[in-house]
Amino acid sequence: MKTLFETEKLKITYEFERVFLIEKPSGKMLLSDDFYGNPNCGLISVSNKWAIIGGEHLTVWKKINIPPTEKFIVEHFEWIHDMRLKSNNSIELLTDPWSESSAVWELDIETMTFMKIKDFKDYIGKAYCEQVEW
Repeated sequence: MKTLFETEKLKITYEFERVFLIEKPSGKMLLSDDFYGNPNCGLISVSNKWAIIGGEHLTVWKKINIPPTEKFIVEHFEWIHDMRLKSNNSIELLTDPWSESSAVWELDIETMTFMKIKDFKDYIGKAYCEQVEW
């Protein structure tokens, strides 16, 4: 299994197209999800209250939710390439940088609202690379 992200309490791992969120002390699986293609990125909050996994779609896990998982398959959020923490409760998402519809989005974790920050055309027509500057 490959690790996408981990904290002292939680770990996001994947094997082929299947991703798992594991509680490290107990080994308990908190989330299992299937992607078309491998997931590309993941984040876990500093407080371990939420986890987000991106790839062909976006999966959000919140510790307080019942059921605790929300899965987003929205046209604008397909093929998520990367994500980064913006604040304790918001992240920025970069969709496929080689696509005509590539953009940077902000997701508010508490309200689960998305806002487009900007189009991202810097890599259109360029060769694929692992690290994208955004």
